Amino acid sequence: MAAIDRRLCLTILGTLAAPIPAASQEPKPRLRRCLIPAEPQLSPAELGATLARAEFMIDALRSRGWLDSEERAARFLRYFEHCATGKRDNDVEWREAVVDFVSDNGQSLDWLLSGDVAALICKLGVAAWVQRTEPA
Repeated sequence: MAAIDRRLCLTILGTLAAPIPAASQEPKPRLRRCLIPAEPQLSPAELGATLARAEFMIDALRSRGWLDSEERAARFLRYFEHCATGKRDNDVEWREAVVDFVSDNGQSLDWLLSGDVAALICKLGVAAWVQRTEPA
């Protein structure tokens, strides 16, 4: 057992003593901080469920006084009402009426579209992890 530990220690020390390659002088490409998701292609059943979640979201925010704008909330709901009746809006309406509203109100687009509560749990979990591991 001591021989294995000694070999392991020598391997680790040899790795630590190895020269570190010089860092590349090439500038790293900047990553976009926020990607705008494409408008989802949902079935009529999925659209009905998404509309119900959208209404629930607005009611919950409104009842607690956290809704940022009644006008934006109405536009948000109108988008899903149009989709549920077979009408399609353009990408600008998707981004402004839905993506921006959800983001500005701190909500989960994943939950809204899929109903998966794991997205809510993971969103808060990753935020806590980033806060813990971010250098001071």
